Amino acid sequence: MVQSTKIPNRVETLKTRVKDNENIKQHWYNIWEFCGEYVHTRKQHFLSTPLPGEFLTEQLYSTVGPQSNNAMASALLGQLWPNGARSVRLTRPKHIPDTQETKVYYKTITTTFTNFLDQPEANLVPAIAEYLFDQGAFGIAGIHRKRTQEFMQPLKFFPVSVKNFLVEENKEGRIVTTFIDDHYTIRQLVDTFGINNVSKPNQDKYLKGMFNERVRVMQVVEPRMVNNPKFQFGNKSMPISSIHFEWDSSKILRESGFLQAPLIISRFAKAVSEVYGRSPAMFAMPAILRLNLIMEILMKNSEKVGSPPLYLLDNGALGPSIVDTSADALNVFQTTGLGEKAPIGPINDVGDLRPLIELSVSLKEEITKAFMIDRLLDFNNETRMTLGEAQIRDRIRGDANSAVYKRQYNELFTPLLQGAFNDLFEIGHMGVIRGSDTEAEMIARGLEPLYFPEAVRNAIEKDLPLYEIEYISPAARVMKTEEMQGLTTFLDITIGAANAFPEGLHNVNIDEIIKQTADLTNIGEDKLNDTETVLKIREAISKANQEAAQAQQAQVAADVGMKSAQAQSMMIGAVSGRPAG
Repeated sequence: MVQSTKIPNRVETLKTRVKDNENIKQHWYNIWEFCGEYVHTRKQHFLSTPLPGEFLTEQLYSTVGPQSNNAMASALLGQLWPNGARSVRLTRPKHIPDTQETKVYYKTITTTFTNFLDQPEANLVPAIAEYLFDQGAFGIAGIHRKRTQEFMQPLKFFPVSVKNFLVEENKEGRIVTTFIDDHYTIRQLVDTFGINNVSKPNQDKYLKGMFNERVRVMQVVEPRMVNNPKFQFGNKSMPISSIHFEWDSSKILRESGFLQAPLIISRFAKAVSEVYGRSPAMFAMPAILRLNLIMEILMKNSEKVGSPPLYLLDNGALGPSIVDTSADALNVFQTTGLGEKAPIGPINDVGDLRPLIELSVSLKEEITKAFMIDRLLDFNNETRMTLGEAQIRDRIRGDANSAVYKRQYNELFTPLLQGAFNDLFEIGHMGVIRGSDTEAEMIARGLEPLYFPEAVRNAIEKDLPLYEIEYISPAARVMKTEEMQGLTTFLDITIGAANAFPEGLHNVNIDEIIKQTADLTNIGEDKLNDTETVLKIREAISKANQEAAQAQQAQVAADVGMKSAQAQSMMIGAVSGRPAG
């Protein structure tokens, strides 16, 4: 009795929160419908159930909006994730020593990590591409990371549309709570959660063979509510709580937890005090609607120019009460009062279309600018520029896009990769400790375990960061351009001044400059010698120099001794009267 009283309280509280957030979200439905129709070319049905593949093209007279969104999504994918998972590298944090052993470890886990992400079954690149497509249209979208039961294919990724989730922010403006609204068939429900976990009515439907009837299921994922145990749910050992329940019956289907949220939601751009994002399609929507109307007018009038409506004179006819001016129309007129006129001819009711054509060109440019096509793709070869001028232009274009790049990396890519790393870490793909159960499982599977170096193991025991994420992409280079430019300028000035003031070079830490240059140019640490190797090389060089100096000193001493002996011999000969020599 205690349990049956407690469970509905938790679920009813969650359902109240869902309804409150639905009230906030519904204010976006109108603009999202426009974005869906004129950019996604299909109705979205935020308040109804759509038919699969229900495209909306009969009222779409311009494809500039959809094409611009496609171009932007493709360009962003090329800027943010150009080489698939090889667009990222796992690097050593500063508190882990720079040794050959740690270099080999981080190079190995980077290779393993990227190989798992690049598996076709993981579906990461298609998920990112579809996610970016929704970002351009609706300004908010997400990617769901799923941990599978397959040891060698442990990760899968799926894009998630704004139609299927609600979000809540924390005080800092980051999304922390996600309500995932989904529908299962009776068969999917039982296959996913087990027949003993679904409500009694749905058990009966399954046993009666009513497999295709649909059930609304809500999943709530949020950080554990540690200060209010009454409303806690999920696995208590995990920092992220998750609960599935049937909406109509309030029956809890599953409680679980995660080290990191499985669904990562990101906004393209966001106004202060708003939860849901804003998109390029929203910025371009006034121009998209006007261009669509103008293109409709131009198409209809162009058709009338090619196939104009005609008139036909007939003495025996009274003439039509309504003149049909559509293309290929035929209107019969009485000849009375018309004067001299050809018996058949066109009705010229099309005005000058040049102002509309000029306006359409302007609107197309306005739309493509809203989708950042001018900043992401620049094929203008009409202006001749020097290499320096071209580099300056590229840097300006990159700076203009840096806010978009940083938000995508901060809100989506970094949390998504951190979650994937944690999943692989849990099952031993990122390393094991000797003598652990994970090591035994790896060996039992016929795999050679990767052992943590001592420095890495110490960091794990002290709960220190184990790795850092470094992006290897055009977008990452753009965000480092200014720092690289500053370093280059510093070196130019310093080296130039060294000719006059060589003692000034004593201020320069060349080791740190080389490491920073490697970082800014996306050169991995494995391309540099570790600190211990550098010290050994320098010790060997120093020892060789010392031995050479000692040998030179010995040679000089020998020369001095020989010349001294010769001089003494000459002096003795001079005194004794012997011939010189």
